[in-house]
Amino acid sequence: TDNAANEEITSTQAQLTEHGAKMCTEIFNRFDVDKDDALCWDELSALNAAAGIPLTRSAYTWVQEKFETNQDGNLTREGYFALFLDNFKLSPNLMYRDLVRLNKVLAATDADAAE
Repeated sequence: TDNAANEEITSTQAQLTEHGAKMCTEIFNRFDVDKDDALCWDELSALNAAAGIPLTRSAYTWVQEKFETNQDGNLTREGYFALFLDNFKLSPNLMYRDLVRLNKVLAATDADAAE
């Protein structure tokens, strides 16, 4: 049901700071190229590459098994938020480093779009 999905999203987002939720949303939206509200292999792989972490097929399969996916097996927005939160809890220093890289990529993309 849509209400249940919205409640779940709100629950996960509530565990992130306002800034963290905004950042996750911006990153997710930037890499959700086809705007289907889910990250397929190519999209999640591009996101990871931008963060400096190549995505293996086995890691992608693990993500699909552990986090929410849609009927096509693509990581949903809720799944991405949960993945982000789990990774941040496990390795905050690495996540900060990855976020710095992603912010540079996003800033460069914004600068290119403005030209």
